[in-house]
Amino acid sequence: MTVTSDDLSFGALLNTFRKRAHFTQQALAEAIGVHRRTLVRWEQGDSLPQSKALVLELARYLKLDGRGNRHLPSQRFNQESRQQRST
Repeated sequence: MTVTSDDLSFGALLNTFRKRAHFTQQALAEAIGVHRRTLVRWEQGDSLPQSKALVLELARYLKLDGRGNRHLPSQRFNQESRQQRST
């Protein structure tokens, strides 16, 4: 299955990569030090991680290599963050 950032939001990509890595929401949340509900909000598109460091931790735990990391580009992350702050 090929996933592109053009087709999916941050939350949808996170959900796809989390499931591909065989993590439950609870296990991934504990691994990166956030509450499970926080991860749920990210996947549902209700909010985004507050720092690039959290995004990098997600990438590390989900074992995204350079190819996978291109699906979670910081430019798109920054654009979505700005859009959410303005609404």
